Amino acid sequence: MLAALRLSDFRVVERLEFAPGDGLNVVTGETGAGKSVLVGALEAALGQLLDVNDIRAPAEFSAVIAEFVIAATDPARERLRELLPDWTGGALAIERRVHQGGRTSCRIDGRVVSRETLMAVGDWLVDIHGQHGHQLLLSPAAQLDVLDEFAGLTSQRRQLGDSYRQWVELKRRVKEMREAADRADQEADRRAFQLGELRAARLTPGEIEALERELRILSTAHHWKTACLEAREILLESDDSVIGRTIRVVRTLQDLAGHFPDVHRALGGAESAVVELQELADVLRALDSQLQANPERQQEVEERLGLLIGLEKKHGLSHDGLFGLLGQLEHEASAGIDARKELARMETRTEEVRGELEERASAVSMERLRAAERLVPRVEAEFAALGLERARFAVRLAPQPVKDGFAGDAKGKERAVFLFSASPGDEPRELARVASGGELSRIMLALKSVLGAVDPVGTMVFDEIDTGVGGGLARVVGERLKALACHRQVLCVTHLAPVAGSAHHHFVVEKRPGDRVTVDIRRVHGETRVSEIARMLGGFPISEEARMHARAMVSGGEEEKTNERSEV
Repeated sequence: MLAALRLSDFRVVERLEFAPGDGLNVVTGETGAGKSVLVGALEAALGQLLDVNDIRAPAEFSAVIAEFVIAATDPARERLRELLPDWTGGALAIERRVHQGGRTSCRIDGRVVSRETLMAVGDWLVDIHGQHGHQLLLSPAAQLDVLDEFAGLTSQRRQLGDSYRQWVELKRRVKEMREAADRADQEADRRAFQLGELRAARLTPGEIEALERELRILSTAHHWKTACLEAREILLESDDSVIGRTIRVVRTLQDLAGHFPDVHRALGGAESAVVELQELADVLRALDSQLQANPERQQEVEERLGLLIGLEKKHGLSHDGLFGLLGQLEHEASAGIDARKELARMETRTEEVRGELEERASAVSMERLRAAERLVPRVEAEFAALGLERARFAVRLAPQPVKDGFAGDAKGKERAVFLFSASPGDEPRELARVASGGELSRIMLALKSVLGAVDPVGTMVFDEIDTGVGGGLARVVGERLKALACHRQVLCVTHLAPVAGSAHHHFVVEKRPGDRVTVDIRRVHGETRVSEIARMLGGFPISEEARMHARAMVSGGEEEKTNERSEV
C-alpha cells in the first residue's frame, strides 16, 4: 500500500507530505483547492510523462517521492521481484524528478531505472481511475482486460502473449530468410558458372609470374643460344681462343716471374683468370643444352597466360584476388544449401509455435467463456445495489479476423464487448453507445467491487468517479468503496459528503494565501471532520442541521487517530 507521497516544487505545491492509511482514504476540499494535484503527483511517480511545466518556479527541479509497503502475502510481490532483481522486499521507494531544461530521472530504492520499468512496476502497485477513467472502460481492449482479470488469466495471458510474439518474430525471420534464399537462387546460375570457370582454371599461387619468366626464355631461346655459341667459340673453341692465348702468356712469362716479383704477382692473376674463364665456358656449355626452341610448350604457356590474364580482366581482380573470389563463391554455394536447410527448419519451428499458440489461445477462450457466465450475474447484483435494478449486463466475445494463419493477436482469439441496457425491454447494446456518464461511474464501481477479490493491486485510486452521482446513491457508493477497502487501500477524491462520511481516514486539501498561492493537506477527525462534511452538504455558513447530518454520516466511518497536519 502507499505509505507516503512527498511533493517538492511540484506544480502549485512547494512542500507537501501525504500519508494515507489502510482502508478507505478520502480527499476533499473546495473546488479549485488542488485535490487533483495529489493524483497527478502519484501518476508522475508511477511513470506519467513530466515536463518543465510541472516545476514550481523558480525551483531548479521538481521531485515526487512515493513510498510503498509491500506485505509478505501481497500477490504482487513475486512479479515485483521479477521486475526488480535487486529489490530486497518489504518497502519500496520511487522518486521522479524533472529539471529545468527537460531532463527527467526515475529511481527505485535509489537505483536508476527506465521509465518503462517504472510503469511496469506501477501497474502492480496502484490502479488509478480518474474522472476520465470511465472512458477507458468503453474500450474493447480494456473490457477484455477486465474479463481476464476476473477470470484470473494473468499468467495464461502472459504465456499467450509470449507465444504470439515468438510466432510473429519467427514469421518475420522466415520471411527474411525466404527472400534471401530467393535472391540467392536468382544468382545461382551466375555463381555456378563463375565457380566452374575458376575451378576449371586450377589456379596456383605465383603461377602467372612463373609463366611469364618461362615465356621470356622460350621466346628468346634462339637469340640466347647463338650468343652462347659465339662466346664459347671466343673463349675456348677457336684456334685463337681467349683461354688458349692466356695460357700461352702464362707459360711464356713463368721463367721471368721467377726473377721479378711484380711479374710473379701479376702472373698469378692471369692464372686465376684462366680458371674463371674455363668455368664460364662450362656454364655456357650447360646453358646451350637448355636453350632449345620448343614451339609447342611456348604455345601452351601463351594460352595459359591468356586464360589467367583474361580471368583477371573479367573480374577486375589480381591473381591473388581470384583466389579470394573462388573462396567466396564456394562459401556462397555452401551457404545457399545451408540456408535452404535452415529455412526449412525455421518453417517447421514456426508451425510448431503456431500450434502452441493455437492451444494456448483456445484454452484462454474457454476460460473467458466460463468467466463471462460468472461475471454477468455478479455485476447485475452490484447494479441493483447501486440503483440500476432494471439494468442488464452481458458480455459478447467477438472473434478476431484471421491474419497470416491465426485468428487473433497477443491477447487471444476474441475481443470482449460489454453490453448494457437500462431496462429489461431494451436490447443490450455496446456500453459505449448506451451508458450515460452517471451510469458509467456506477458500472465502473460495480466492476471493481466484483473484481476486488481477484485484483492483485494493493492500492486503488478513484479521482471523483462519483461525478454525476447524487442523493441516496451517494451513500451506496460510499458503502461500496468502503467494502472495496476491506482488503486493500482505497484513495478517493470526492465531492460527495456520504462518500466522505464512509471513510476510515479523511484528508482536506486547502489553498493557503500569501505572496504565492500554495496548498496544504491535513488529516481531519472529530468535529473538524464533521465541519468539513457539513460544508460539503450545504456550503457556508454551516448550519446546525448540516452538522447533525454530517455527524450521522461519520458515526460509523471514522477510526480515531492522532490529528496530523502536513503543510506546503
